[in-house]
Amino acid sequence: MSFIESADDPFKTLHELMKKGGYRKIEELLLCPDGVSIRSPFDFDNNHAFYLLGDIAFNEQKYTRAEYFFERSIESRKDDLEAILALANCFDAQGFAEKARKVLIKAQALKPHDLSIRFNLANAYFDLGQFSKAIKCYSSVVRSRNSTLSSAAKRNLSLARFRLKKNKD
Repeated sequence: MSFIESADDPFKTLHELMKKGGYRKIEELLLCPDGVSIRSPFDFDNNHAFYLLGDIAFNEQKYTRAEYFFERSIESRKDDLEAILALANCFDAQGFAEKARKVLIKAQALKPHDLSIRFNLANAYFDLGQFSKAIKCYSSVVRSRNSTLSSAAKRNLSLARFRLKKNKD
């Protein structure tokens, strides 16, 4: 998120509420009565405010609402990788692999060497049945030797190779 917390940070209260699951109160504090604008004193950082609202909607599995808020967050700050990845995750959770792929391609343009983007892009290719592209992405993650992602990528790489071979038979 774009805002760094300090003693006079109005978002600090929201983060505490988030930890306690106080989602309705956060929405009440953030959203104007029109349901689309951010209230003062939070409106100085719409990116952060809309991200929090998207996170709440995602956690409640209200994916269309989450999409809206993550897109608003990205409108406020085009290079917010967290919001871009959250939007891709939102599409993925709904089974919209092609939409997720498009968002992840944009994310990769911002941060071409990010392994989590590459891993998630591989997953999108896999879900689309584009196993050769998935294999290429998974292989690059495996080569990185990032312990967490590399082991997951190895498992998925094996499965992608199996599916590619099966499709050729």
